[in-house]
Amino acid sequence: MELIKQRGGLASLAHSSEYLKPLILHSLILGVMANTTTPPSQHVPTTSQLDLIAIMRELYGDGIYPILLCPPYLFIDVIKINNLRFQTTSAPITETTRATADEILEHIEAFSPDDWTGTNPDAREDWLLLGRMYKSSIALYCISSLQSLSILPSSKYYTAMRTVHGNHLYSLLPKITRRTRIRHFTIWPLVVAGMQAVDASPNVRRIVDEQLSELSKIMGCPTPTLAKAIFRRFWTSGHTGWDECFDKAYVFVT
Repeated sequence: MELIKQRGGLASLAHSSEYLKPLILHSLILGVMANTTTPPSQHVPTTSQLDLIAIMRELYGDGIYPILLCPPYLFIDVIKINNLRFQTTSAPITETTRATADEILEHIEAFSPDDWTGTNPDAREDWLLLGRMYKSSIALYCISSLQSLSILPSSKYYTAMRTVHGNHLYSLLPKITRRTRIRHFTIWPLVVAGMQAVDASPNVRRIVDEQLSELSKIMGCPTPTLAKAIFRRFWTSGHTGWDECFDKAYVFVT
């Protein structure tokens, strides 16, 4: 990141060469998604700043998806959630903080997967499933991670929202993992499902565990196996919070 500063910042570097844009986007996506499963005190600061949104709208909004098939509309919300979490390391939580959290959640809820599917009939079902999957998983990330920091309360209202989105996500993931064109991109939503499964039945936990095993074979990498180990420990720990599950830096994007 120091080298990026010396080149005039992210925007200047991204505009210096068309060939650099995919590489920069790749690095920024890794940083943003890593911060979701990392304690706020250990965030990569550059990828938890609201200043990042403008450059991400330009790069990610162009439709370049090297490692993540998340709708740009929702990806911006992830950055905003990360920023709220990161702010708690240096500033007290205020009513403005809580109001911002509610605004982000309302923005997520307003997302329409049907409006994101495009016009290609061959790919429409894939995009629809992805849009629904990311809407529910990012809503869960918003509620769970901000409840963990007491930005959002653990009220019946938010508990009900978590249950609805959790059940929706559990129903979508098996469908997506059977679709060869998009199943490689389910690791992060599946990780969110694993965290949410701390409040679910043993059968749901078993399904998440089996899907992680299958995804490890499909992807040919150990990342889903690491997630399995984290959840098996977390599910029996007696803890239920986001930052208790992801108590150190993890990256669940490949």
